[in-house]
Amino acid sequence: MTPLEFLGLVGQLYAIMNPIGKLAIVGPLAVEKPTYVRKITVVVIIAVYILSLIFALSGGLILAAFGVSLDSFRIAGERS
Repeated sequence: MTPLEFLGLVGQLYAIMNPIGKLAIVGPLAVEKPTYVRKITVVVIIAVYILSLIFALSGGLILAAFGVSLDSFRIAGERS
């Protein structure tokens, strides 16, 4: 994978996950709530970002370990 392909993949994942848009949903949930709710919210946000990073970087290896190809996930194939 070339650096340009990697940046394209990161851009696609960023667009799909839309982390900035999620802040508008999660942010108000933590405002004016008890301290434990804010702590749980922060832990969940951090866990989601860490898991997303792990799967983004090692997703191909995980699929290969289970013998699943990326072509198995394609919904619309390329026209020949």
